[in-house]
Amino acid sequence: MPSTVALPLRQVAAVTSAMIAVTCAAGALGTWAAWHRYQVAVDYVAGEPGVGVADYVGADNVAANVAVLWLLAYGVTCVTFLTWSWRARCNAERRNALPHRLPRGWVIGGWLVPIFPLIILEDVWRTSRPSCAEASHSRDLPRVPLVHSWWYAAAACALTGLWLAAAQHAEPTLDALLDVASTTTVLAMLQILTAGLVIVVIRQITQWQLSAED
Repeated sequence: MPSTVALPLRQVAAVTSAMIAVTCAAGALGTWAAWHRYQVAVDYVAGEPGVGVADYVGADNVAANVAVLWLLAYGVTCVTFLTWSWRARCNAERRNALPHRLPRGWVIGGWLVPIFPLIILEDVWRTSRPSCAEASHSRDLPRVPLVHSWWYAAAACALTGLWLAAAQHAEPTLDALLDVASTTTVLAMLQILTAGLVIVVIRQITQWQLSAED
C-alpha cells in the first residue's frame, strides 16, 4: 500500500553515493595490493637480493587486509543502497499511482533473482519522472537505457568476482598470482563503471522525488 508521507531520501542518497565511491577506492587499492604481491613473488623466485619469504608473506597479508576492507565497505554499501531503494520505491508509489511490475517486497528479496533488481529500479525511474507519459501500467512506459547499462555492468562485476574467487583458491604459483592480479584489475574497472552509472541513477531519481515535494 503506498505511503502517505514521503520518506526522507536526500541524506541516504548522499551516504549511498559516498559508500559506492569508498568501495571503488578499496577495489583500486586491492588492485595495487594484488600486483604488489605478484611482483614480490616474481622477485623472490628470481632470487633478487633482499627479497625473502617474509616479504612475500607481508605482501600477501596486505592483500588479505585490503580484501577485508573491501568486503566491509561493500557490505555497508549494500545496506545503504537497499535503504535508498526501499524509500525511493515507497515515494514513487506515493507520487504516481501506476502499478509496478513487482511487489514492493522484491526491493529486498529481488536480489535473489538476477533480473528483478533491474525491473525494480527501472520502474522506480519510470514512475518518478515528472513528465511521466499516460499509461495504465509502468510496463507500458519507455525502457530506461541507463538503468539497463547499470545492470549489465553489475552482472559483469558479479561474474568477474566469481572468477576471482575461484582464482584466489588456486595454488599460489606465479601464473596464478598473475591471474589474480589481472582479474582484480578488470573487476576494479568494472566496479568504477557500475558505480558511475548507479550514482547517476540515484541522483536523478532523488532529484525528481525531492523536486516533487518542493
